[in-house]
This record gives sequence, C-alpha cells and structure tokens, in this order.
Amino acid sequence: MTVDPAGVFVVVPAYNEGPAVRAAVEPLLKRGYQVVVVDDGSTDATWQALDGLPVYRLRHPINLGQGAALQTGTEFAVRQGASYVVHFDADGQHQA
Repeated sequence: MTVDPAGVFVVVPAYNEGPAVRAAVEPLLKRGYQVVVVDDGSTDATWQALDGLPVYRLRHPINLGQGAALQTGTEFAVRQGASYVVHFDADGQHQA
C-alpha cells in the first residue's frame, strides 16, 4: 500500500518550543506531510518561529496541556479531510 503524504496530517503540540519547533517541522514538510502546530498557550516565540512555513497554526490562549492540544489538532485535521493523523513532538526528539 502506498500512502499519499498529502493525506497525512502531522499534529505537533507545542508549549514554549520556540527554539526547537521550526527544526522539528521542516523535515515533515520536506516529506510532503500536512503539518498542524497547536501552540498551547506558549509565552515564548513559538508562534513567531513558524512564520513563513506552510503549516496550519492553531493557538490556545492559555496552556491547556498536551492532551488538549492533540485533541484540537486532531479534530482540525479530521475536518480538513485527513486520511491519517500522526502525533509528533515539537522538541526534536523524533526523526521525521
């Protein structure tokens, strides 16, 4: 089975990951995935670190926790017609 990467939505919850989030998402974009970053009430430059990247950016006004960020991103991805939803950390601990 071949999976079209355009149907894969990668949900990335981020809380105060300004220094790391861009480097975490760029390899996902290079593979053709749709990336949904949920800024979970960050107080650093997480939101601005994504400027210029073709990602969906969602934002919680206050920190609601990783579970809520994953839920927000997953619901958004499903509404966009995602074939697959993958959860991915913003801190760079996983390889794309």
